[in-house]
Amino acid sequence: MIPKHWRRKLPTHLEEALRDLAKTMKDSAFMVSILKSTIDGKIICETGAGVLLDKPIILVVIGGAEVPMKLRRVVDELIEADSMTQAAPKLEAAITIMQARLEPGGDLGPKV
Repeated sequence: MIPKHWRRKLPTHLEEALRDLAKTMKDSAFMVSILKSTIDGKIICETGAGVLLDKPIILVVIGGAEVPMKLRRVVDELIEADSMTQAAPKLEAAITIMQARLEPGGDLGPKV
């Protein structure tokens, strides 16, 4: 339960956090989100902001976490692994692919 004195401030804190997140993400070419075991507020905000800002999304799923079907439809690249160590080479490859896709003439890049 949220303490009473926090309840009054919570909307302001959330608004500030989301505004800061949007500023940070606005200049990013794409985003990488990591889902470990359960969907929490951080991944909800990050993914929602990524969708609203129309950012390509690489989702890394660790340890067999369940990925909702709608989330599967939204992400551009999905990496599933047992650990971050196992995911690292796959993530590196996905980032390389994403960078190529964002180049001029790529399917996500400016048209030439």
